[in-house]
Amino acid sequence: MDALKHVSTSSTPGWDHLHWRHLKALCKDPHFLDTLHTIYNAILRLGIWPAQFKRAVSVVIPKPYKDDYSKVKLYRPIVLLCTIGKLFEKVLSERLHYE
Repeated sequence: MDALKHVSTSSTPGWDHLHWRHLKALCKDPHFLDTLHTIYNAILRLGIWPAQFKRAVSVVIPKPYKDDYSKVKLYRPIVLLCTIGKLFEKVLSERLHYE
């Protein structure tokens, strides 16, 4: 799967705790890939974005090397999403850019 080639294996996993390296390993199994393709095609055919893909966990991280963390602007929010949902977004993005 081309969408997996450019993902960072060191990024933080989403709320599902599925790391990219685990997903890469799973995608080597043809049965898993077939199941994933079936799910992704059903999403496109039905036009329904799964609620699990919408679920997000927000985490606030302090910016490094600051003396005083009493100001809000010294923190940055990040949103952790479902890894399989992020992969589907990458697949869609590649399809749109290719065509």
